Amino acid sequence: MKKFFIIFFIFIFIFLSLFFGILFTNYGNSLIASYIEKKVNTEQDKVKFKVDKLSFTFKTLDFNASIDDSSYINVNGKFELFSKEVDLKYDIKINELENLKNLFNYEFKGSFFTNGTFVGDKNSSNVSGVSNFASGETKYNLNLVDFEINNILLDSKNLKIDELLLLLNQPIYSKGILNVDAKISNFNSEKLNGELKATIEEGILNNEVINKEFEHGLPSNVSYGTIINSTFIDNKAISNINFKSSLLDFNLDKFEFDLLNKDYFSEFNLFVKNLEKLETFIGKKLKGELQTQGILKSVDSHVNVEGNSNIMEGKTHYKFVIKDNSLKQLEFNILDAKIENFFKLVDEPVYAVGNFEASGKINNFKELNGNSFINLKNIKLINEVINAVYNKNINETIVLDSKIDTKYENSSAISKIITSSNIANLDINNLIFDFKTSDILGNYTFTSNDLSKLKDFTKILLRGDAKLDGNIKVVKNKLYIDGKSNLANGNFDFVLNDNIFDANLKESSMKKFLYLINQKENFDSKANLKLNYNLLTKKGDLIGDFEDGHFLENDFTKLVNQFAKVDLTKEIYKNSKLNTKIDDKLLTSNLLMQSTKSKIEVNNSKIDLENNTIFAKIDTEIKDDKFTIILQNDLYNPTISFDLKEILDKKADKLGEKLNKFLGKEKEDEEGKEIINNLKNLF
Repeated sequence: MKKFFIIFFIFIFIFLSLFFGILFTNYGNSLIASYIEKKVNTEQDKVKFKVDKLSFTFKTLDFNASIDDSSYINVNGKFELFSKEVDLKYDIKINELENLKNLFNYEFKGSFFTNGTFVGDKNSSNVSGVSNFASGETKYNLNLVDFEINNILLDSKNLKIDELLLLLNQPIYSKGILNVDAKISNFNSEKLNGELKATIEEGILNNEVINKEFEHGLPSNVSYGTIINSTFIDNKAISNINFKSSLLDFNLDKFEFDLLNKDYFSEFNLFVKNLEKLETFIGKKLKGELQTQGILKSVDSHVNVEGNSNIMEGKTHYKFVIKDNSLKQLEFNILDAKIENFFKLVDEPVYAVGNFEASGKINNFKELNGNSFINLKNIKLINEVINAVYNKNINETIVLDSKIDTKYENSSAISKIITSSNIANLDINNLIFDFKTSDILGNYTFTSNDLSKLKDFTKILLRGDAKLDGNIKVVKNKLYIDGKSNLANGNFDFVLNDNIFDANLKESSMKKFLYLINQKENFDSKANLKLNYNLLTKKGDLIGDFEDGHFLENDFTKLVNQFAKVDLTKEIYKNSKLNTKIDDKLLTSNLLMQSTKSKIEVNNSKIDLENNTIFAKIDTEIKDDKFTIILQNDLYNPTISFDLKEILDKKADKLGEKLNKFLGKEKEDEEGKEIINNLKNLF
């Protein structure tokens, strides 16, 4: 057994002697050179790596290789393998880095040049050199312990950012000049210390590349500059970062970054002079400026931001949490803001002025859980703006308060809205907005204690009060609203289906209805009205059926009774018909009323809601008498004229006798007849 071990160790010794003897000979060097060429050239089509010279001994290394006519790698000098001492010079130039993709296991692009020295031993060595990295001027000094980097000195000036991005095979997002000055010690330990200063000058974002890569719409290139001053203490980097651009200014003060667990903490200040320039990033055109400051920190991969802002010139406080590049939680509180500043912010006309407050908390944006509250106080509508934008004619001064309480759950917002104003009140319960489909569903209650204040919206002067209950929904961008109410002692209901408005008033009192529409209460019946109207074309039809109608005593019935000896208040009009054509603000109507002793017919009467005027010829038959009544001018207080020639002709003698009696004359006296003749001339 002992003899076996002796032979075995002799064999190992001989093998190692032969191995190292061959390895460090010309033949051995040629084998190594051939291996290196084969390794580098594997799967390479565009370049053939060739070792021009390899001389590797126990004390020296002389290595020269070429990649193409102008690319090379040269390393030569002292290289003591067993004592681990080096004193080497290197000179490296590569024109097309992409040709060495398989060697670097990364597709670098562009060219690279460096030369320098590698001097020292296992205990301490230095790599010192210069480079034209990214067409700049770089000086570096690396101190190594056990041939691992310990200290770093780096001085890089005038690096071109576009060439740096090209080198890393990235799209050319930007151009500019990068300068870096770094002094780092204890690089591979938990006591990393040092300083780093970096600046970017003449920076310009390439809008064409950014728009293509990120599907943005930057209208022009953005100029920027950055100053970074960092101090490294025990594997923590404490930095002051100042970023200024034509879009915004952003500062991080004492940005503390833990290099081991990647946590960070900092105070920040953000200033946007013109929010309009951020439209492509936020997807909404905003106007004005924004200034916000607060605290930024990251713990366990959760980014927490808390700050204050001057948004809408109020006092805004917010908190939000980001994880995996997604917003996870949001809290906000807005006080003392102005609603007019909100309209300015979202680039809308200033429809109103007043006070705005809001608060909310959303815990999960993926499932959308949380709540928000908006309080609008003393909001005054600006009629001039609303009228100009929406082609309206609102004259009433409208002041309102509104509270919007919203709960978020299951990708929906469920809101309760309470709005009170000097003209009407509106309560909406369980208004559900689906964020996935944008559909809306809810129910409402509308009340008005004085309908006359709604004249600007109803287009006719109303009186009394009203209460409406109904539903509202929006499905696939189509609006649907219905409602029910008790009006004029009848049942009122309506449906608005997109642009078509249908309304019905059933079993109502005509007297009450006339009061409602601010007309003289000179007729009563059981009334049924049906309206069909197209909001888009502003055209429609109004059909009315009036059962068991009769006139109420008024100047007209008194006059008819005087001349025709018929009391119209006792006449019953079993079934009367009204048919009205609506063309925007012009109403053209036909009316037919008939009783046992009378017939009343109106053809093509005109009501102009734009000017509040009326013109109607009322053809009247009472027994054998026919006459025409003309209503015209003011819709609410029209002038009345009569065509009574036929009656006066037939009954001139009897009327003259009555007038003589009234005047205290003899019945044969001519004075009464003369008055009748004068009346005839008036008509």
